[in-house]
Amino acid sequence: MFCDIYLNDFYEIIENPDTKNISLTKYNTKEILNFKGGKVKIAYNNKDILSFIDKSKKHSNNNKLYFGKIDNSISNRIINNTNKNVKGYNISLKSDSIRHILKKHGNTLEFLRGQIPINDNDFTLIEEIITTFDSIKLSKTKNKNVYALTFIKKITSTYNLVTYISNKNKNLEIQTLYKTQK
Repeated sequence: MFCDIYLNDFYEIIENPDTKNISLTKYNTKEILNFKGGKVKIAYNNKDILSFIDKSKKHSNNNKLYFGKIDNSISNRIINNTNKNVKGYNISLKSDSIRHILKKHGNTLEFLRGQIPINDNDFTLIEEIITTFDSIKLSKTKNKNVYALTFIKKITSTYNLVTYISNKNKNLEIQTLYKTQK
């Protein structure tokens, strides 16, 4: 189940340093060749992200989109705030998660919860949300051996991007995304 997080387990630390030139580490040729074929796609630009979103909405496959890897500067900010070392971890998004996000957070019912519906273009902000987060929350999931990081970023709205930490696969797997007016 998505987002099985105990809210009382959150630890929030606000930090907002100058992060304008930070980005995810892109994949090298060897890594790209390892991904080639199968159900893995790499996002090189917003067009790739939007194409993946569109295909995920139309087909019930479980492909995975990779955005890049956590670099030293982002990793250091995460460590300083959560004591979790995710240096070199991939950022990925499964087709199933896209369908979940759009079903649960992409309709007008979000207004009743004080939230704003997610749309396809919001997915193009994922790298910015992660690399320039305003705050981050660490929590344990119901499976107490798995931790989640929630990246919070104010852009036009306040975005909350929830990822599960997979130490086995060195991956931050995006589970959900929602936004509020705050």
